[in-house]
Amino acid sequence: AGSAYLMHLAYGAFRKAIHPPPITAMAITRQSAPTLVAKGYLLQITNPKAIAFWLAIAAVGATQGAPLWVIAFFVSSMWVLSFGCHAAWAFALSASPVRAAYQRSRRWIEGTLGAFFAFAAFKLATARG
Repeated sequence: AGSAYLMHLAYGAFRKAIHPPPITAMAITRQSAPTLVAKGYLLQITNPKAIAFWLAIAAVGATQGAPLWVIAFFVSSMWVLSFGCHAAWAFALSASPVRAAYQRSRRWIEGTLGAFFAFAAFKLATARG
């Protein structure tokens, strides 16, 4: 099942490399800070990859029987780390030079991702174990 999913990702990446969809700028509408926070929270909390990631981090970082302050420190530290990383990605990837560089390189990026996913699917499908 894992190799089939990776092949699905490879197919999508190769398709985008061959026929890249047009990138159009979205109209920006002014929204209140609470609305933006709620949208971001809902996007993140409904992302199954994010849930699995944070559960894995919690399993490694939080130990059973730890004092409450350790758990509170762990949770607040991870919140700050996540917020900071997401904000940095948002600012970095929304910069005009970065968007222009991606636009010029996107076929190569998608093709490389397709090759990586196809290779990973092959290795997973042919692994003994």
